Amino acid sequence: MKRITPLIKLIPCMALGLTALAGMAAPSWAGNSVYLRSTAGAPWGVNTNETAMDRVFGAGQWSDARYETTNVASLLSPNTSFIYMEGSDKNADELETFLTANKAAIELWVSSGGSLLLNAAPNEGDGMDLGFGGVSLTYALYTDRASAVNASHPIFVGPFTPTGTSWTGTSFGHATVSGGGILPIIKNSDNNDTVLAEKTVGSGHVLFGGMTTNNFHSPTTEAANLRANIISYASKFAAPTVVVNSVVINPAKPQTNSSVTAVVSATGPAGVKLTYSYQWKKNGVDLPGETGRTLDLGKPGAGDRDDSISVEVRAIAGLATSAPVTSASVTVVNASPVANSLSISPTRPNTNSILTATATATDPDGDAIRFVYVWMKNGVKINGEDGSTLDLSKPGNGDNGDSISVLIKARDYSAASAPLTSDSVAIGNNGPSITSLSVTPTAPGTNDLLTATATAVDPDGDAIHFVYVWYKNGVKINGEENATLDLSKPGNGDSGDQITVLVKARDYSAASTPWTSSPVTVSGVFAPAINARRSPSPSGGVS
Repeated sequence: MKRITPLIKLIPCMALGLTALAGMAAPSWAGNSVYLRSTAGAPWGVNTNETAMDRVFGAGQWSDARYETTNVASLLSPNTSFIYMEGSDKNADELETFLTANKAAIELWVSSGGSLLLNAAPNEGDGMDLGFGGVSLTYALYTDRASAVNASHPIFVGPFTPTGTSWTGTSFGHATVSGGGILPIIKNSDNNDTVLAEKTVGSGHVLFGGMTTNNFHSPTTEAANLRANIISYASKFAAPTVVVNSVVINPAKPQTNSSVTAVVSATGPAGVKLTYSYQWKKNGVDLPGETGRTLDLGKPGAGDRDDSISVEVRAIAGLATSAPVTSASVTVVNASPVANSLSISPTRPNTNSILTATATATDPDGDAIRFVYVWMKNGVKINGEDGSTLDLSKPGNGDNGDSISVLIKARDYSAASAPLTSDSVAIGNNGPSITSLSVTPTAPGTNDLLTATATAVDPDGDAIHFVYVWYKNGVKINGEENATLDLSKPGNGDSGDQITVLVKARDYSAASTPWTSSPVTVSGVFAPAINARRSPSPSGGVS
């Protein structure tokens, strides 16, 4: 492990317990800036830190105090605006003891507006917790080559110049700092570890360092100016003012499955882009993980009907963070149902069909759902038809060729879905229906002429014609497709045969259900007219 040999031998001295300081008289500070180290002696026996303090504040215009003897209450009072706490070399354990004993008071003093330079390049111990939300000093991690993270940072600009932007040393630092959201200022050029960083805490500011005294740094002039600039910047730092002026949640009446967005108005330093942190709350309690500008109320647990939703916002400008501002609450209102699907059956109706609308819907709040129906013919509302079915046989509801659709809304107790319209169905031709069928004569002879008499109706008023098929003993008689059947024709019927006729009524495109007549039985008795027709003529023919 690399060590730096102290320039003088340190003389141990007795440390006075902090609890014994309560009754001590408050010291009279010179000015309002304090340099604080241990009674163990100046780091490496040199006074380069004191020289830097003189350059910044003037000799006699700052106070030189010790961890072991200082009055903590007076040190951390509003009368002190800047403290340089040094923990390098043999001061490390004393700094750690002081920080541990007074952590809460130090952090309160800073957050109330104090400025603190906290530096330690230890030659003892094993690093330490510097506080302020998890900032750690890691020892021993040595830095021989250091460089500026951002050359435009104020400590590299002045008031003491030149400072340069890169330095060497044996060593430049004994430790690195990390964690707690710090912003790096100086880094180890070889591995990018942070040697000096800063953080705004409330209304105050802290610089965290792991640097040795500047007598170990090169170039010498630049190193001395750098240390003075660090002290000057730390003591004069003023956190930029950032203010959240208003926070409004939009929309003001969200529903269960909607999203809400924080609309923020804030002011900050000119030319600095503001960013924001968000924490959404439900009924006043933080919603874990909900830290974006928008909150999706559709996520389980994010917000249901009647829940109160608010958001806490902070504006951020670089190192500065505004005080938190919480919006006025909005109440989640009843969510409308959502109509999911709609269909009509049958899909090929005729003028006598009854159409049925089948709909599905969901309600985000789990409310009961009912449907409102509006039936339309050729795009025009059919008055009085507001049920789930439509009877096309009812005059005016639909005729052959008409296009029928239905519009629905799903409703809960107070809200309705967006309307949903079905696909249209076209009313097709309605076939005729046979109403009666008979065959005469009912007891024919073998020479009789049978006649089928049918009646039918067509719902569409179309012209009707009939199709006939005659049967003998249940077998079709080929070629006999008229309304009459001549039994004298060979093969059409003899004594004892049973004759029936099957009839269909047809319009221009559709046919009825077929009807079959009651059978008639052919007898052997000849009707006189038929016998006369069959009397032998003198020539031997049939007259």
